[in-house]
Amino acid sequence: MVEIRKEVTKGIWTIIAPTRGERPFDYTGKSENKDAREESRDCPFCPGNEEDTPSEVYSIRDENSQTEFSWQVRVFPNKFPALDKEGTSSVIESDLFKTMGGFGFHEVVAETPLHDVRLEDLPVEDIKLIIQTYLERLSAFSEHPEIKYVSIFRNQGERAGASLTHPHSQIMATTFVPNLVRTEIERTSSFHRAKGSCIFCDLIEAEKREGKRIISENEGFVTISPFGARFPYETHLLPKKHQMGFQEITEEETSLLADELKKTLTALTGELGDFPYNLVIHTSPQTRTESETEEYTYHWHIEILPRLTIPAGFERGSENFINIVSPEDAAEALRGKID
Repeated sequence: MVEIRKEVTKGIWTIIAPTRGERPFDYTGKSENKDAREESRDCPFCPGNEEDTPSEVYSIRDENSQTEFSWQVRVFPNKFPALDKEGTSSVIESDLFKTMGGFGFHEVVAETPLHDVRLEDLPVEDIKLIIQTYLERLSAFSEHPEIKYVSIFRNQGERAGASLTHPHSQIMATTFVPNLVRTEIERTSSFHRAKGSCIFCDLIEAEKREGKRIISENEGFVTISPFGARFPYETHLLPKKHQMGFQEITEEETSLLADELKKTLTALTGELGDFPYNLVIHTSPQTRTESETEEYTYHWHIEILPRLTIPAGFERGSENFINIVSPEDAAEALRGKID
């Protein structure tokens, strides 16, 4: 049974989901030198093994494919979900203990039929299909009145929390707004009230003037090593045009994002090797309060968080971080890996 509990001393929600511990884990197989073909036969995300997953809820298929398994991107409910789509969202509250039912949606996006590739190995057009899939699922969840936020993320590598090696990402639609996004929204709203502008837009212009932490850019997006980066080689991709939500990007911008994402991940891999990371899309909540200013309260972006070091006592105990690589040095190194 899934529950969502509030830690009253910190004001954050925790999902209690014991069934997540039952999910399969194939990195042990990697260490035993399984080859890619053997892994593929055992992998529930590979073509031919569709019956090993719940029924798909969305897919993009190649109409010209001559094979039975013609999908290019496939979405299905997580077999071991952290949220319960059949559950309740009812709240039980006292002074110290507040619990919500574990209602929500938890989906897997199988990003490609290919088993043994990384995201940046795919052509830009294939990465664009993945982005389009995210947008379709975001749109689908936007119609649900109880869903407040849609988290889109991918875990690359065992150290980053992935249990299966096949390229995939995940989508979690929750009845609450995650704490970090809520904090960002509060800060952007406060900045707008004080300055009359978007903190992210101003940040992009300031970073472009300085130039020291710019990694890459194209017509629609800029990639930076953030000034206060928490982790070595932490990287942010931001749309140059002010947009509150990820769902606001155009068809042309989807292509530009795919290009910039491929370029950025290729540079990171060129510098760091086969590195583990978390990639997270921060976007506006599904519902907005009446007091929020429609035009300026948020600016969606992507954060890539390499898992090169392990947060220890100071970081976990304070939520302040020690970064052993300066953002300026990281940016310079990554610029050198871009063609």
